[in-house]
Amino acid sequence: MANTYKNRINSTITNSTVSHGLSWATTGASIGSVFGGIGAGIGAGLGLIGGLIFGGITGNNQARQEIRDLATEAQNDRMEATDIRNQNIQDAQRFISRTRDKFDTTYGAGMYDQYDELFQTIFNLPAGTQTVSDLLESLSTDSISGSITTSADGSLIGSSISDTLSLSDINAGYLDYMRQQIHTADTILGMRFRYNTERENQMIDSYLDSVEQYNLQLAQQFDSAFLQRRMEQASEAMAMGETAVAQANSGFRQTGSGTNLTAIQQFQNDMAEVAYSSMVSYQLRGYQLSMERSNTELVNEVYSIRTENAMTTQEALEGSIEGYNEAMDEAWKYQGAIEEGEEEIEDYNTDLDEMYEALGDKSDHRQAMDVEPEEAL
Repeated sequence: MANTYKNRINSTITNSTVSHGLSWATTGASIGSVFGGIGAGIGAGLGLIGGLIFGGITGNNQARQEIRDLATEAQNDRMEATDIRNQNIQDAQRFISRTRDKFDTTYGAGMYDQYDELFQTIFNLPAGTQTVSDLLESLSTDSISGSITTSADGSLIGSSISDTLSLSDINAGYLDYMRQQIHTADTILGMRFRYNTERENQMIDSYLDSVEQYNLQLAQQFDSAFLQRRMEQASEAMAMGETAVAQANSGFRQTGSGTNLTAIQQFQNDMAEVAYSSMVSYQLRGYQLSMERSNTELVNEVYSIRTENAMTTQEALEGSIEGYNEAMDEAWKYQGAIEEGEEEIEDYNTDLDEMYEALGDKSDHRQAMDVEPEEAL
């Protein structure tokens, strides 16, 4: 491909030569005309020769100076482009670092990098392919304007800004693993899950303890009532015997109204038995209702805790996926800006190569930066 700036020098020289040649020829002819027609011709010829020589020198100097000025401007612009690219790299790496810290603080240590690995797996990236996070973190800033040490070339990384993760992309086994990671992480979420689990265990332990205490109390009550009833039955038997003896000693035959005393005593004994049975039935029914109420309360409270944990876990998973996708969108913007900066710098390099070649200058036009770039974070 022809050197644009060489053509520019040649074109300027030609235009200047022709312009000055004609101008000087006209001037020479005008001056020589005082000597007549021959003088005008000689003057025109001498003016033409002088104009051609002067025009060539002038055009060459003018064109070269213009190119030098353009080269200086291009070098300044390239240095500015390098500064901007360096700043974009630093900003991108700070962004990735902050995002990783936020992710790990919220969902557990190492979760951001796990999502990056998961991203590679789900989108079946070839072995050795970088994610956009990997690429941005691998970039280094440049201290030489025009020299790109590491590239943000999009063709070197897998996937694109249109590829996003969703829960439906992740198999059930890995989702369970992620849930477990969130639950056991040394984070606020993890502490909340552990607190709820401990609360549930204490609730069950308290329930079992209260049931045991209640059963013991009820057993004591039944035991006391049973002993009391046994004593009453003994008393009733004695009363029945005494009544029968009294009836026998009365001198009346044990027929008709003669059996009234023993019948009345038997009735009293039967009523006491009925009262005892009713009391036991009442206590048993109360026990049944109390157990049902306690069971219902425990089930409701445990269900409430487990539902809260499940909802919080689902929200955490959805939030982490959404947060990762948003981070990737932002990371791709940084990558695009850095890659555009590289293309701009390479365009300046190409132009400067042609400028220096046109000027015949073989020196390296790459420049050390006036200020060392800040350490990338």
